[in-house]
Amino acid sequence: MNAEVLYVGQPGRIQVFPINPSTGALGSSSTMSVSGPGGMISTPDSKFMYVTDPKNNQVDAFTIDSSTGNLTALAGSPFPLNSSTQTALFADIDPAGKFLYVSDLNASDVLAFSIDGTTGSLTAVTGSPFNSGFYPAKVIVSPSNFAEVLDIGPGLGGISSYVMNPANGVLTPGVSGPLTYVSSAGAEDMVMHSNGKYLFMSQGMTSSDSGVAAFTLDQTTGFPTPFSGTAFQTGLAPRSMVSDSSTKFLYTSNTGDGTISAFSIDSATGVLSTVPGSPFSANIAPPSGGLILFQLAIDPSGHFLYATNPQKQSILIFGISSTGALTQLGNTPLAAQPGGLLTVALP
Repeated sequence: MNAEVLYVGQPGRIQVFPINPSTGALGSSSTMSVSGPGGMISTPDSKFMYVTDPKNNQVDAFTIDSSTGNLTALAGSPFPLNSSTQTALFADIDPAGKFLYVSDLNASDVLAFSIDGTTGSLTAVTGSPFNSGFYPAKVIVSPSNFAEVLDIGPGLGGISSYVMNPANGVLTPGVSGPLTYVSSAGAEDMVMHSNGKYLFMSQGMTSSDSGVAAFTLDQTTGFPTPFSGTAFQTGLAPRSMVSDSSTKFLYTSNTGDGTISAFSIDSATGVLSTVPGSPFSANIAPPSGGLILFQLAIDPSGHFLYATNPQKQSILIFGISSTGALTQLGNTPLAAQPGGLLTVALP
């Protein structure tokens, strides 16, 4: 089994924890100073990491030490985003590891870069940035070479779809434009099935509309068609979503009640089934009538789930059973307030 590490984004730093493969416990950490960070993503071969820095309108790039997971800044880093705003959020890399895509919220577009496989350096893709629907917050690239972009907005949510050219990384929207789906229940996060056929989107703020909307993706255009009927119900106000690498289970952080909802996924149909015992307590208490934001991550082996606890400035550790049920195993203190999470299996 490959060694695994957990990266925890914090103000001005990234804390790097080795993961015990038997217990999920986090070992002694090292720290990398960064000016952001925003979203974190690693290449499929775990060779490079990229971190968005909206404050300085750039992407910070690092090599990943294959033994420890420690980060070293790449030559030429940081790479400028050349955006008109400073709202670059999350990033994704296509399954082949050739292109990096960054969502730029207030600019309503997606920035695209080619990745040098040897040095990790970034070069803007011809035609970048590519216009999105309204407020793009996240990008996911499928094995079938199309990109889905999560669009958020006041009281609204949506999905923009593109075909990705695997030779040059160019994104091409459909004939009706990039925005292909609009939701009055909003949109918070999304996860794509590993087979590229299904997309899942967290949505809602009340007990009546909180849930996960599911979509079938056209394998030629990437166009999302929602499942008929209502969304799959979660705890209150789901936000962060994660799945294991085989997309057997799906989890949501419910910011309105401090719980984690768990589903098993039928790979043949994309239908979600609630895991017995769900939602599971995260021992996080939102303020009365308010929300508390917390992030989720699953280790590459699929045995452990990690959740940020902003109230106690720590990381909660859960074991994942064969049914997808969660059992809390521990709680690791942090040096600073937690932000985003990323797990990586070292080569």
